[in-house]
Amino acid sequence: YEGCYTDSATRVLNGLKTQTDDMTVEKCAAFCTKYKYYGLESHDECYCGNTFEAPTNKVLDRNCDTKCKGSIAMCGGGWHISLYSKKI
Repeated sequence: YEGCYTDSATRVLNGLKTQTDDMTVEKCAAFCTKYKYYGLESHDECYCGNTFEAPTNKVLDRNCDTKCKGSIAMCGGGWHISLYSKKI
């Protein structure tokens, strides 16, 4: 977990995107297998990318306190993305 970051309409991660009613951190990670970064936002959104494509700032985790629709884990917030990184 890298932290909670601000997002914008141009999207910090603008690779693949998915939205499901049963989103979890694990489902997002599996969806983004070919990308270095993945992030969750607003209960049910998952974004993937290899670089940050828009300006962003790290903010307090309390800005990413929206629960995922498919688990009790946190899935970002409104215009805030819970950002993760992994080796590809």
